[in-house]
Amino acid sequence: ENEGTDEDKKFAWLECLKTKAGKEIWLTDMADGKITHTPLDSKRWARYGYVSVWCTDWDDDGDVDLVASCQLYWLWMIENTGTRENPILAEPKKLEIGGKVYHSAPRLRPVMDDLDGDGQIELIHADPNWYLTMHRGPAAKGGPKFGEPQFLLDTKGNKIRLGSPDKPPPLVKTEADITWNCTPRCTLDVCDWDSDGRWDILVGTVLWSSPFPDCEILWYKNVGSNSEPVFELKRVTLDGGKPFLQPDS
Repeated sequence: ENEGTDEDKKFAWLECLKTKAGKEIWLTDMADGKITHTPLDSKRWARYGYVSVWCTDWDDDGDVDLVASCQLYWLWMIENTGTRENPILAEPKKLEIGGKVYHSAPRLRPVMDDLDGDGQIELIHADPNWYLTMHRGPAAKGGPKFGEPQFLLDTKGNKIRLGSPDKPPPLVKTEADITWNCTPRCTLDVCDWDSDGRWDILVGTVLWSSPFPDCEILWYKNVGSNSEPVFELKRVTLDGGKPFLQPDS
């Protein structure tokens, strides 16, 4: 919590979020107390889960709820049953679409909001093969009632696949292929980057072409509309046109 001001921020010591019963919320790769999907001595990763959180009012009751990714191929919905000032969180539940657990790209923060102003919630994420998708649906108790995914397309009509072009992630062909996978380690955000009134997508991705890979920021410029987006791939560059790179640390 910011105990200062917007200009002079002073943050209190962090607190672990808890349910109404006082139980700390851990989104881990654990089932019935047993760690699952743990290759390469990755028990520490499984314990802490690579959680990335998005905050939004996904049940349209006036408070702020949470949706979070984790190490594996699903999203967690965490409902706020309290208020904005005094949040009381329910037990996390896996996002379901059409009565089934929604399988998605791991380690990728979701974006969930009313992006086109039509009163419905949009979910921007990626399928298990890292193709960018959008789900639409009304807000509802227990989670938005999303329909089938709409693949987001570039200006040539091609599906947009996240990840490093020099080392694309392996394809998932069947549900049995949905196992632990660390690539491509992308981050996702949505904003109107160029202030043209249309929401764009920003993606951080790892370039795997060197022993000490860099991270690059990609800009998917929306050249369509807010309700029917079409994207043009651009790079975030420095003065002189060089890509904006950061070491993967």
